[in-house]
Amino acid sequence: SKRKRGDTAEKSGDLPEKLNRVRSLSLFGGGIQRKPRVIRGALNIQTQQSQYVASVSYIGTNATTGVIRAVAQGDPRITGANIELEGTYVAATGQVTWVCGGSIDTKYLPASCR
Repeated sequence: SKRKRGDTAEKSGDLPEKLNRVRSLSLFGGGIQRKPRVIRGALNIQTQQSQYVASVSYIGTNATTGVIRAVAQGDPRITGANIELEGTYVAATGQVTWVCGGSIDTKYLPASCR
């Protein structure tokens, strides 16, 4: 069947519910109103591995910016691709701004990232 404009992979039955764990990362840190503790270099975090998430890692790029990366697995259309969430503390507002991206096909990104 043909997809209608606005249909997502979930609506059409492709990858149903498979990316929820990866997509839920887009909510991580939403609404932070205080200065985060960002550490330069790698930070050991508990892995979030699941059927569709191969790994989750954190890299502090400088004193105010860090990147959370989730690598996908479990389906040939997403295996090895990643979603990256970059959080940057903005001193003027006291908030963290989040930018998402990565190598995963845009149609599999959370709606807030498209």
